[in-house]
Amino acid sequence: MRRIGKDEVSVMNVQITITGTQTLDGASETTRLSATGRMERDGDAWVLTYAESAESGMDGVTTQIRAGRDRAEIRRSGALNSRLLLEEGGRHLCRYDTGYGFLQLGVHTHRVENRLEEGSGQLRLHYTLELEGGAAARQELLLEVARPEGAPDKD
Repeated sequence: MRRIGKDEVSVMNVQITITGTQTLDGASETTRLSATGRMERDGDAWVLTYAESAESGMDGVTTQIRAGRDRAEIRRSGALNSRLLLEEGGRHLCRYDTGYGFLQLGVHTHRVENRLEEGSGQLRLHYTLELEGGAAARQELLLEVARPEGAPDKD
């Protein structure tokens, strides 16, 4: 725990398992990765931060996910920069850095299921990505958070 002004902010080390399923033209592909990261409370939202690995294809990138009751924001910074805003029932345009240039993506969020609590829980995001008005891919992203046994808190 650390104190900011009058408020205590809980910051803890967590293990994050990320399972992503993409469906395009009826064919689905699922990937599963694991990362050690940090979890903290920020107002009404939980914030998860972790470093991407070479296995994810985004080595040198830090991902931060801010999850509220019915919305989530995924920010990536470092070697690639992007921001996806996922608001249940909403559609947003986002810029996505491919490493070779930027793409404009339409993001239509179907559902945000936030079951995160201090040091554990799940965040499930269901959304469709539209590539510059063209192809659409349905996405399901599941983040499972667990506190490693005996892990020290970060300040």
